[in-house]
Amino acid sequence: MGDASVMQVDHEFSGEPVSTWGARVSAVMAAACLLLVSGCDEGMAVRGAVGAAGVAAHKDAMEDSATIVRVIDGDTVLVTVDDQLTRVRLLNVDTPETKHPGEPVQCMGEEAAAFLTDRLPAGTEVSLQYDLKRTDRYGRVLAGVVEGDSLINAEIAGRGLGVAVLFEPNRRFLAEVEAAEQSARQKEFGLFGADVQCTLPAQTTAMNNQLATLSQEQPTTSAAAAAAAAAASTLLVDADRLHHSLLNGSLVHGAAVIAAYDRDLRRSLAYSLQSSINTAKAEQQRLDKLAKALKAEEKRKAEAKRRAEERRKAEEARAAEQRRAAEARRTQAEQQRRSANTSPNRPTAPEKSTPRKKAPKESSGSSDNPYPGYTGPRCYAPGGKTWRPC
Repeated sequence: MGDASVMQVDHEFSGEPVSTWGARVSAVMAAACLLLVSGCDEGMAVRGAVGAAGVAAHKDAMEDSATIVRVIDGDTVLVTVDDQLTRVRLLNVDTPETKHPGEPVQCMGEEAAAFLTDRLPAGTEVSLQYDLKRTDRYGRVLAGVVEGDSLINAEIAGRGLGVAVLFEPNRRFLAEVEAAEQSARQKEFGLFGADVQCTLPAQTTAMNNQLATLSQEQPTTSAAAAAAAAAASTLLVDADRLHHSLLNGSLVHGAAVIAAYDRDLRRSLAYSLQSSINTAKAEQQRLDKLAKALKAEEKRKAEAKRRAEERRKAEEARAAEQRRAAEARRTQAEQQRRSANTSPNRPTAPEKSTPRKKAPKESSGSSDNPYPGYTGPRCYAPGGKTWRPC
């Protein structure tokens, strides 16, 4: 693109050609014609599509024939003029950036380049219409590009793919481009369309809707609440960035396009967004507090559960110990019973003694029993001849 910028989306142009407003600027162009070169045709009128007045105004003194080689971006083309390659920057129109190193592709930038590529394919014969200053600081030729009877600069603006911009002292095509831009704005084409997601109005509406959803967040866990608070923080960063874009422009919303939006509209969008941001910040704080409260409650419940579990396990352990002790006692008793029934040394019932018959009394004169009536064990003296009761 040129010296300022915008974003990216697709919106097909439809409706009446921009030539319908060409008549409104014919008087302006005729006046410019009289100032720049004498001999303009007094009956000059706008014919057909955009830019016929500007084309006829400087037919001889301030134009060259050229052939399109390729389109560079939405407002820059490479042409040959007298077999010399020439880079041409379209005057008084600015399209979103697509080629700037280190900057993102801006809203509708690719669409603007695609439109110009389709409109001016390689080999197309065009007329380059010049103004007071022929080149810019980058060495590009500054010109209105005319194909047939149509000023391409104004066609771009009429599709909502670019905005009018003043490169002092070059004002030759400014009025036509401004009129085309106004027509696109009224018809909500391209950059001015509410259905184009990357435009400021659409992004503001979408952001307001996203911020509004924060009040619907009712997480029931600390993790969910923390995640919702983090998402709200990220969303607020994006909202602040968009709010800055509404007031000051950005890499994605170039300064020229920002300026193209009506100041009151931008302020209205910024005000509504700021209101949503303030509400969202309160919701973020609510979610932060909720996350902390839920975490504390979860911790309390976890501690209570842990203690209850410890008590349960202790009760189970005591009951199990009691069961083991009872089982041990039962087993011991059973073993003792079995041992008593099967032991070989268990005591037997005493036998009934049979009364021993008394031996007949020996005569007192018997030498074999010096102890008359004794029938018990005998302890013999050495030699075995005498004994005594044991």
